[in-house]
Amino acid sequence: MYGEARRVVRHLLFLRPDVCVLYDEVELDSALPVERNFTLLGAPAVDGTSVVARTERNTLHLLALGSEPQTAAASGWGTHWPEIPAYRVVVATNAAARFRGLTVLAAAGRDQPQPSLSVIGDRNDLQAVSIARGERRDLVLFGDGPRIGTVDCGESMLEIAGRAAAVRLLDGRPVGCAARAASHLTWNGRALGAAGPGIEAALIE
Repeated sequence: MYGEARRVVRHLLFLRPDVCVLYDEVELDSALPVERNFTLLGAPAVDGTSVVARTERNTLHLLALGSEPQTAAASGWGTHWPEIPAYRVVVATNAAARFRGLTVLAAAGRDQPQPSLSVIGDRNDLQAVSIARGERRDLVLFGDGPRIGTVDCGESMLEIAGRAAAVRLLDGRPVGCAARAASHLTWNGRALGAAGPGIEAALIE
């Protein structure tokens, strides 16, 4: 799609210590399929647009959302070192002139607790995921703003007016948050934009 792309923007969010979130914005001159390609060292198991790749020591969990219907497929992929195998996962959409896609990449050692990735919001103007491991849970939202988006997180409601937000929960309560170009961010009706007791907050213009 590179020659036909009018605009491609990739946002990268790193959640310490082991999670990366990508959010892609693509504008094309005409409707074309959009592909996201990932090269992995472990053999991938694909379930819809959820992928788990395991090596001898580590596991990578991948979850892809998109504003258009999409499929994921895996294949072998060569490297410069024959003794080191590699694999390619391609997440492809139907033809579209505009695309928004969120991808979570969460790593863990094989002997560590594994993360649980789940979709909590998936529509054209708002995509949201939950990344849970043990007592920690991260909620990540990307939207087109400035409309307010409401996400049902199971035990609570998260509401945002803006482009992006991340909220970290510990034992079910917020302990940190960050937002970009956001005028409104609440958790169960409680404003998270200003740091309250026990909450680290960052609002980025």
